[in-house]
Amino acid sequence: FFVPYYVELGYSNSRIGIIMAANSAMASIFPPLLGLLSDKLRSKRKTLLFCLAVLGLTALCVPVVGKQFLLTLLIAALYNGLRYATVSIGETWAMSEVNRAAALGSRMSYGSVRAWGSLGYSLTCLAYYFCLNGTGASNAITMYGGAALALIAFCIAFAGKNKEQAGASAHTRTLSMKELKPGRLFKNYYYMTFLVVYVLMSCSMNFGQNYMSQLMEEVGGNAAFTGVLNFVRSFLEIPLLFLSPLLVRRLGYRSSLMISCAAFVVEQFFYIYAGGAAGVMLGQVIRGLSCGIMFSCAVSYIYSLVPRSLTATAQSICAGCNNIVSMLANLAGGFLIDALGIRSIFWVSAGIQLAAVLLFAGSLLLARLRRIAPYEAAADPVEQALSAQTAPAAR
Repeated sequence: FFVPYYVELGYSNSRIGIIMAANSAMASIFPPLLGLLSDKLRSKRKTLLFCLAVLGLTALCVPVVGKQFLLTLLIAALYNGLRYATVSIGETWAMSEVNRAAALGSRMSYGSVRAWGSLGYSLTCLAYYFCLNGTGASNAITMYGGAALALIAFCIAFAGKNKEQAGASAHTRTLSMKELKPGRLFKNYYYMTFLVVYVLMSCSMNFGQNYMSQLMEEVGGNAAFTGVLNFVRSFLEIPLLFLSPLLVRRLGYRSSLMISCAAFVVEQFFYIYAGGAAGVMLGQVIRGLSCGIMFSCAVSYIYSLVPRSLTATAQSICAGCNNIVSMLANLAGGFLIDALGIRSIFWVSAGIQLAAVLLFAGSLLLARLRRIAPYEAAADPVEQALSAQTAPAAR
């Protein structure tokens, strides 16, 4: 919803392009850096609350800077970088707490926690749709100010240590890079191959979704209707997020992710051959259900592949790499649309998703043929040394 706001401010397409490129650049840099900081501090909670507080202050500045381009560029880039870092660290923290609860006998799943995020996002998209149609983009953006104030209040309320963590926190110390050894991730076959698969899946998803408003105009619809599409897509993620633990128990993470990726391929053809808004809506229905599986399984699968001391770094590297590739794809997307039309975007997306399916299947087959063992903490002397310390590696 920022692009309509920039248009309403009177920015040219070239200036909007500069802002979006800066956004993508910061979204590529911030997540890995802050994820590594989280693992060094051994506290996802502290890092997340810091990110949320600064994110809230940044969002509060969005409607204030108005038509001052350089300030808008700076605020937008900072906001976007922090937003992606917050998501990746928040997902890792949630996964850590779910695993901790499971060890104590709880049946809580990551999908059931993530579902509330999808519900909030879907309702917000619907609110923005009505706000855009009723009062315009400028007034819609001021909603960020109200949300920012609530966010800052949340951070102040939860900034202190609670009593349950006070004892453990006293023994926690910051790790040096030599102790943490983040290079272990790059020697992990399953993590590195899935990193490429994940980037291809996410890039294709974002690549096509960014041009949904143009597709709606192509089929004779209203570009603002993308707010409704986002609501439907996000709302349909919720049932699959709740059902994903059952799916994983039946099929496992890898097969579940393969199904999700194959469904993304099918989704693209609804856009390619859409004759009206109904065809686009059907594609979004498939996307929502597929995203429910992917969002739940991808985070959990990555968490299962890497050392516990590097979970935030691993998730954040995925987010950073995804944004780098998405930035390059979006730069190429404009030229592709000008040359071949909007539907060419979805042919490319289908090809990327198909490549992700084949690469994922091929990497697993190669691992089986070469008998490559998955990561085991018991065989990692670094992880054993960190686990032997009295402080927990994550809280």
